[in-house]
Amino acid sequence: MEMANIQIGERMVSAAGGMPVSRLKSVAHFEDEDWTRFSQGVGRMTGRNIWMVDQANLAIDEICATTKHHLIKYPETALVVVDYLGLIKTRTTGRHDLAVGEISKGLKGLAKSGGFPLIALSQLSRGVESRPNKRPMNSDLKNSGEIEADADIILMLYRDEVYNPDTQARGIAEINITKQRNGSLGTIYRRFYNGHFLPVDQESARVLSTPMKPGNPRRYSNKRTDSSKMERFF
Repeated sequence: MEMANIQIGERMVSAAGGMPVSRLKSVAHFEDEDWTRFSQGVGRMTGRNIWMVDQANLAIDEICATTKHHLIKYPETALVVVDYLGLIKTRTTGRHDLAVGEISKGLKGLAKSGGFPLIALSQLSRGVESRPNKRPMNSDLKNSGEIEADADIILMLYRDEVYNPDTQARGIAEINITKQRNGSLGTIYRRFYNGHFLPVDQESARVLSTPMKPGNPRRYSNKRTDSSKMERFF
């Protein structure tokens, strides 16, 4: 709902080809490597059954109806993504938190009835900007009460370089699991390059992302962590 289909398509091709999405805005200036990466991206995306609805201002009932109609035609659908909660039209003009709760429960019911995973993106409140540690928490979700209660898993993204330009963790993104109904909490690290999440050695990234205490020099571990399992997970 936030972006047009063509914009989403550009991002998918750039991610599949490992190139910045900004390069697609200047095709006239493509170099040989750009064409190679673009061709790889198109090739990897061709034939994938990805369906997009870019209609704006949809209500939760309309989203559920559209999804169920799609499932009848394509019962093999493996994932539904809603981008994002704040753009879903509410039916009431009263308390916004109650309206968000209705949306959250509607999406939860849709996922349960269809038997598929559903990812719903959400904005954060500005409260995260007012504290020293800016890693987002569940309470930072806008109108978080119902969202936090209904979600089976909550993933929070954080990049230290956004707030601390001199950080040693430049180019590292944290995927913080702040809720997992049937599992443990923790952090998965990824390399952030050209707007894409890429594999990275977990232990090295953890050490770089851990704030140093005064007087304690940073020690680097030689232990390497196999991130292939997490690669398949995401």
